[in-house]
Amino acid sequence: MTVRIPILALCILMLGGCDYSGEERPPGAADFPRAYRPVSDASGNAFSNEQQRDDRREAETVMDEAGVTTGMSVADIGAGEGYYTVRLANRVGDSGRVLAGDIDDDAIRRLGNRIERERLDNV
Repeated sequence: MTVRIPILALCILMLGGCDYSGEERPPGAADFPRAYRPVSDASGNAFSNEQQRDDRREAETVMDEAGVTTGMSVADIGAGEGYYTVRLANRVGDSGRVLAGDIDDDAIRRLGNRIERERLDNV
């Protein structure tokens, strides 16, 4: 399997809301736009319910912009409980692969249970 450049694009899109609070931007930062919204302190893995996110076509839009297609290998870094993981798994199909990770042990356990429950053999 080949990991392609769109993984970088997906990571950039997912991190697009991050805010660099320093007065000076690091070298190369001028190539990227500043965040469009402030980012709050981490208060948990819950963003909103998945139906609300799907109603806004959040995952579809991100995957389309990143060029995620069948057969690709992609990473969901900071996967939480798997909102993007399950949608990426469907998008890349049986011939693709999703690598999902998080630093929260409880989130990883819940994600693992979800992957097993939904029988996502490509994650």
